[in-house]
Amino acid sequence: MEQLQGKLAQRVFMVHSARNALWEHTRMLLDLLNLYAFRVLQMNSLTVLYT
Repeated sequence: MEQLQGKLAQRVFMVHSARNALWEHTRMLLDLLNLYAFRVLQMNSLTVLYT
């Protein structure tokens, strides 16, 4: 029984670690997309301003 609890705890830890790693990459990707969108909007406003 104790061995089963240890395996279960290890499995839960692995799932949480994988989820955290995925979330970290997702957050980085969202930050990059946000920066890209900001730059596009900035360029569009400059284009409108100078045309």
